[in-house]
Amino acid sequence: MNPILAKKLDLLLGRMSEEEQLELISYIASNLKPSRKRRHPLDLEGFLVGKVDPNFDIDSALKEMREEWLKELEEL
Repeated sequence: MNPILAKKLDLLLGRMSEEEQLELISYIASNLKPSRKRRHPLDLEGFLVGKVDPNFDIDSALKEMREEWLKELEEL
């Protein structure tokens, strides 16, 4: 936070009662702008239906990738 703004807020809060401070917090919280849309996690099983071969073996594919990466690292 900007130090000048923080100092001004401290002065303001020092002049406010506890009840006024709580009202201010409530006001600020109710007016927060969302930084991005809040989404629920994607259900990959449902999302990928019909897009991925049902017989695809993810474990063997990952194992193959890891083995290739290890070979490349050894070559470095």
